[in-house]
Amino acid sequence: MLVRRIIIFDTTLRDGDQAAGFAFTKEEKITLARLLFAAGADIVESGFALASSLDYEVCRELAVEFPGATALMCRCNKNDITRTAKLFKGVQAGILHISLPVSKGLAMAKMGMAEREILTMAKEAVSIALDCGAASVELGAEDAVSADREFLADYCQTALEAGARTINIADTMGRSLPRQISDLVRFLCDRVGEFRTQEAILSVHCHNDRGLATANTLSAIEAGCSQVEVTALGIGERAGNATLEEVWVNLQSVNAFCGIVGEKLKTLIKTAMSFSRAASPLKPISGWNVRAHSSGIHQHGVKNGGYSSPIEQPIAPERIVLSRHSGRSGVLMFANRYCNVDLGGTPRLLGKLTESLKNDGKRTIGITEFMALLASLDRGFISPMICVSYSETFEAKGEKSRYAIKAALRHVNTEIILSGSGKNTLEAVSAAAPKLLIDSVSVAGHNGNIRLYAEITAASGRLYAIERSGNAAGKLLLECCLDAINGEAAFDRPISG
Repeated sequence: MLVRRIIIFDTTLRDGDQAAGFAFTKEEKITLARLLFAAGADIVESGFALASSLDYEVCRELAVEFPGATALMCRCNKNDITRTAKLFKGVQAGILHISLPVSKGLAMAKMGMAEREILTMAKEAVSIALDCGAASVELGAEDAVSADREFLADYCQTALEAGARTINIADTMGRSLPRQISDLVRFLCDRVGEFRTQEAILSVHCHNDRGLATANTLSAIEAGCSQVEVTALGIGERAGNATLEEVWVNLQSVNAFCGIVGEKLKTLIKTAMSFSRAASPLKPISGWNVRAHSSGIHQHGVKNGGYSSPIEQPIAPERIVLSRHSGRSGVLMFANRYCNVDLGGTPRLLGKLTESLKNDGKRTIGITEFMALLASLDRGFISPMICVSYSETFEAKGEKSRYAIKAALRHVNTEIILSGSGKNTLEAVSAAAPKLLIDSVSVAGHNGNIRLYAEITAASGRLYAIERSGNAAGKLLLECCLDAINGEAAFDRPISG
């Protein structure tokens, strides 16, 4: 079967930027664009240029930095098309992306127009855009999944005859099922010869209101579309869009490939996560729980090499998490990986640790608590450093603000004071633990119940991936650092006498 090359049209900077709750800064948009191109995106939609002066500046700068590879969104009227096209002046022009509603209800509600008027407007818009110097035109079909199919085919044909190179059919409200969108793509490929011969590009843009954006996108690829519109992390209007990393990792299953390089995705995804604050533990591919194992049967599988990650370039490292669901295999691996303790030769102690864990009642325990449990069950083990008090203060002077943290740690009979300050809690905790590099921090939760996940690199180069739960992010982050400190101490010296 033919394996097809799919064009990745990334709209993180446009549709992703429209997600409620945040908007990227100019610097963030430019950083993300560079990471997207570095990761292998074919086209980056840099924004809705006329939405604001910031968007205009970003779109112009990216058009200059990445000539011919950026797309600009604009409304379907002569004035907006003309003004937007001017952004390509003096550089190799990119794509002008114009969209019109094509379902009867939406066309009447948004434009007050009947289908015939929409066709006339589409033809004129494409001609104007090309006359203004756009290298190519992508004409969007908004709410295409609800449109009359015969009219949609006419819309595509009209736009292509006017000179458009790409037609983008959108599941604007995220209401389609995979079989429905694949049927629609097959219908269009059958009715419009340019799609069938790939003289023109049929693109899809799927929203995730019902959780099917990625599935719909993959179904559209399988049915014959040659371009997909995606966003990093799936961020976008309402529930978001088809997810770049999810589409990429599943392309092989629909006999397709793209230019995305897996090794480059990790930096992109973590940066998008930081800028958008859209982290989720359970998010496919990017979630920090994707390679976390807590139950005994899964931990046993990992220990015996039976569970390998289905993801070629995972974003988060593998973690063994101890909870009441864990068994001896999990305890054995946890002790060895994170505490430099081999319990293989002490089955009785291993059994005691496992039993204590199951009867303790805590959701999970970290490195620090595990070492304390070891010391309580066997006097040959040294107690870890523990936090006995933590305080956090905030001071604002004019536009400047400073966060300060102070923590008292106890190690056997010695008390140690850690303190640090910075522009935010992360900086303050980092200053208090200077020998650790906090690579990334993600927070999820609500109603004061926080799940904080941190990846921390020690001076030795060891990476600690740690999750803590509670109601104060600063204290949780410090506890993650303390886990890393205790882990490093165990590898620097035996923790048993």
